[in-house]
Amino acid sequence: MKPLKKIEKLVKKFSIDTNAETNELVLNELLEAQTKSNKAKLRSSQLNIQRITMKSRIIKFAAAAVIIITVLGGIQFWPGDSSGNGKWWLGPPAAWGQEILAELEKVQALVYRQRLAKIYDFGPTEMGTGWEKRYCAEGAYRRDRYHWRDGKTVTNTQWIFPDGNAAEMLEISYEYECYFEQTTKWLPFFEEEMKRLQWYVKLLDRADRMLGTEIFDGHECIGFEVSAAKYGDNPQGQFDRIWFDVETKLPARIENHGLRSSFDASQTHTTIYDQFDYYAAVPVELFEPEIPEGFINARSDEIRAAREREIKGEMIYADIPEGLVDEIIAALKSAQNGFYYNNALNADIYVSKDAWRIDHYSNGQPQTPTWFIVEHPSDNKGM
Repeated sequence: MKPLKKIEKLVKKFSIDTNAETNELVLNELLEAQTKSNKAKLRSSQLNIQRITMKSRIIKFAAAAVIIITVLGGIQFWPGDSSGNGKWWLGPPAAWGQEILAELEKVQALVYRQRLAKIYDFGPTEMGTGWEKRYCAEGAYRRDRYHWRDGKTVTNTQWIFPDGNAAEMLEISYEYECYFEQTTKWLPFFEEEMKRLQWYVKLLDRADRMLGTEIFDGHECIGFEVSAAKYGDNPQGQFDRIWFDVETKLPARIENHGLRSSFDASQTHTTIYDQFDYYAAVPVELFEPEIPEGFINARSDEIRAAREREIKGEMIYADIPEGLVDEIIAALKSAQNGFYYNNALNADIYVSKDAWRIDHYSNGQPQTPTWFIVEHPSDNKGM
């Protein structure tokens, strides 16, 4: 089922059209690049990345044939090894950093995963199950959200395309089998993400330490750590880790550590960006919306409310017996102390007339309690 007409028009405007002549030209360029690659092997300091489109079967076949050039649709390049022993990261960042920045300039589309981890003072680190996959290109944006329970099921997908001074958004809820379209503000998603990656590369000459190599998603990576207090107004204790693919030198993983929780003083968050794919040509098929057959045009919250009404039925309020409200108020006034659990604070609250106590919990473990005591003016008489 095709998307709404306005979205479809914007997608066509964003898409790159091909024809038989273009297909033959691209195929010849790819075969020529493959021949050059076989001769040059790793001696070339930079790879001539062809702008390819993935619209026809013949182009897809040709791209698969030269997988030495394109890896999973991403950029692959081999800058010169200035260290002489394969450990290019031991050289000055100013030197190899410029090579990385030059390759990032060639990127036309970017795909990555974003997720969150909770770090507790007590208990193990808790990696969030739900996560998002984001697709960015100049003139197009897509976001897939995975279910917080299993991390495998896509619950909804959102597409945004610029339209003049605004943008058109299409969101599909697979959980509630519906979709809706609305006008929103356009943000330069791709440009901002590429600036962020370039900024992290430039930050390396201020790194506090090297982390050594680790394997992430089957790729050997070298990491650097830098205090976030070295830029902006970030507090001490926050820091970033930037990991680069040893083979391609491109950013492979970014971690923002020490982000304080707003409701749990003993908990911090770590935001992780990983599974990066870099594209030298925009893979248009990743940005083409497709509404599943049978989905209705409605917002997910409307469908959810309708389902709840169907399950619960009509709410009928019981008649309140005369005098019951007064009895409840009188009972509350006569109480000397009380207790309740505050879910938002994740804390037990103990209250009395002149004092109260808050016991915060973190990962099921009690933290240091806090007492509050009311001081009356009469308490200071005679002092």
